[in-house]
Amino acid sequence: MAENINVQLKSYTIDTELKSYTLNTTVSVGARGKSAYESWLDQGNTGTEADFVAALLADNTYTFTQQVASSEWTITHNLNKFPSVTIIDSADSVVYGEVQYNSANSLTISFTADFSGKAYLN
Repeated sequence: MAENINVQLKSYTIDTELKSYTLNTTVSVGARGKSAYESWLDQGNTGTEADFVAALLADNTYTFTQQVASSEWTITHNLNKFPSVTIIDSADSVVYGEVQYNSANSLTISFTADFSGKAYLN
C-alpha cells in the first residue's frame, strides 16, 4: 500500500545586500509509481531486472530475405519494437517502399513493382 508523506521544512531568512527574503517550503511525496522494469513485466515480458537491462542494451536486428518477387512483403521480426528498415534488391541496390507497422513485432512493406531482396531491421 502506498503511503503519502508530508514534510514541513523550517522557515529560513536569506539576507542579501539589497533585500531580505523568507523561504517557506513544504515537500509532499505522493504514491510510488511503477518502475520501468515493472512496466516491462506488465507488457508480457518475463525475467529478472538483469534480463530487462540486457533487453534494453541489446542490439536487436533482424534480416528478412524475400525469395519470391513480390510487391508486398510481410515480415514478422519479433524484435518487440518499431524498427528502422533498409531494403535492398537482388542487385544490392537500396530500394524504397512504404512501411506499415502492424504491431511491435510485424510490419508490411509495399512497393510499386514485384522484386526479391532483403530487408534489414534494427
